[in-house]
Amino acid sequence: FVKEIIQSMIENAKLVPKITVIKEGIDYQYCNIYRDFSLGNYYIAASDVGTGVGKDFNATVIIDVKTGVVVADILDNTLPPDKFAYHNVQLLGVYLNPLWYPESNLWGSQMIKKALELNYKRIGTRDVEGKKKGWFTDEKTRIELFGAVIPAINNWQLSIFNVAGLGQCRDL
Repeated sequence: FVKEIIQSMIENAKLVPKITVIKEGIDYQYCNIYRDFSLGNYYIAASDVGTGVGKDFNATVIIDVKTGVVVADILDNTLPPDKFAYHNVQLLGVYLNPLWYPESNLWGSQMIKKALELNYKRIGTRDVEGKKKGWFTDEKTRIELFGAVIPAINNWQLSIFNVAGLGQCRDL
């Protein structure tokens, strides 16, 4: 990442207020909403599931595909997979349950299992048959992921309003 761009995004993010929406079950201790649902916009979500409570962050972003704006997120290092799933399902409901790609390795498989128990139906798959839920991070996919995300951020194609999340990009 270009450090100056990340720093500029951090300064910009400090000016963007979080909003509150009327939806039962949203816990604003974990869920951050920056833009409300807008009819006609298309949303997609992804989650990175931490490898250990307190040691690694759980992160979810919901992105407006048309604008590249991260409209909502969760960034927390205290939630176990079942509670992370619950808060995700609640937050995704604000955006009418967009297609969601949670990470499936390590604790992610537990989160996916809980999301299915909570009746979340729109979990993306990585196979044609639709049996392999979520995305899987390995050396190949990590390179592909960063190969797409780094230029998108460096070219201001994504708008991110979570200061702590941007700080993680800065510190990589």
